[in-house]
Amino acid sequence: MLNCHHVAHVMHLWQETLPSKAILESLQGMRDYLAAARAATTSSYNSSLNIAAKATVQTILDKDYADLANEAQHACFCSSIQSLLDSHFFPT
Repeated sequence: MLNCHHVAHVMHLWQETLPSKAILESLQGMRDYLAAARAATTSSYNSSLNIAAKATVQTILDKDYADLANEAQHACFCSSIQSLLDSHFFPT
């Protein structure tokens, strides 16, 4: 049988780790910005840039895009945990 204090403690810990709506919106904005920057970079390089500079810029954008995808996946995972906890501890 579950102890009410334990449930409250778990919920408190869970709420501390869950990303806020503002963080999720910020991540979505960053994702959109990076996608636009990536598209612009790949479609219209300035002819004065040399091949090495182009590759460096693309590598940085790819890494930022991958980091952002990992953050979004983490946020989605936290949201899934929230749903599981809500349905288990607070069934409707």
